Amino acid sequence: MAMPENGTFCWNELITNDVAGCKKFYSELLGWKSNDSDMGGMTYTLFKHGETMVGGMMKITQEMGDVKPHWLSYIAVDDIDAKTKKAGELGAEIVV
Repeated sequence: MAMPENGTFCWNELITNDVAGCKKFYSELLGWKSNDSDMGGMTYTLFKHGETMVGGMMKITQEMGDVKPHWLSYIAVDDIDAKTKKAGELGAEIVV
């Protein structure tokens, strides 16, 4: 698999209470195929469109608190430490 280009969206992840409903919805709407993986105490669903991995999905856990269902998008960067520092300088609140 090729490395994603710096500054591009590289992964999408759905956090939801309705895993079964979301599998059905995105499969019917977008033609995605899903594959569940046991991640040691939780199930992680991978979504593919054709041969391309497009994202993942997991159930909201008790440890997440009262978080609402949402999509997370990940952006590839060439130097995480430098980008984190710059983000802070530009006003971002660094949480983790």
